[in-house]
Amino acid sequence: MKTKHSSGNLSYASVALLAFVLTPSIGAAQVLSDVQSNGNLHLKESGSFYIQGNMISETAIESGLNIAGIRMINQMYVEFQKPQAQNGKNHVPIVFVHGGGLSSKSWQTTPDGRMGWYEYFVRQGFDTYLADQVARARSGFDGRTFNNVRAGLVPPAQQPVISLPTSQYGTRFVLQRLLAQFPRAMPRPRLAPAFDSRSVLLV
Repeated sequence: MKTKHSSGNLSYASVALLAFVLTPSIGAAQVLSDVQSNGNLHLKESGSFYIQGNMISETAIESGLNIAGIRMINQMYVEFQKPQAQNGKNHVPIVFVHGGGLSSKSWQTTPDGRMGWYEYFVRQGFDTYLADQVARARSGFDGRTFNNVRAGLVPPAQQPVISLPTSQYGTRFVLQRLLAQFPRAMPRPRLAPAFDSRSVLLV
């Protein structure tokens, strides 16, 4: 028999454990002076790692360095922070996965420099992981086709499309998802009053 408490925890976990962020706007570059201090953060562990991708053979032209060899593609970069134990709390880890046109930076601070979800959940005692999706940001991408086009070995039409979303794209994408999911859009989470509606979480 499910209690209200357990149902609430399940609902909370389903959103928090693996959420895709849909942001109404894509913020301009943030400057250091915007970032606000939130006091000491006591960590047990902090670091990063890669989730293994695929090993491939690369020609000298494909490498862009005139040296043939073997390298990895489709790897995923993950950053993490693990807080010191807090009053016997035993939380499941949280993994944040960013949305389209973004990177894991989305979770670190708000555009105006306030505390992001990453730091917030670490401060609440959760082991927290930030992933850059494959071929985005620190995960790197497979540039073989571009170098082959540059060398004239394949036609430009074979190049994959590089999406460079604007703020207008972000707004349209969120509205489309909200309308498609209605009425399943979740209300604004009551987790941190300092946050605003820049982040919309949908199930």
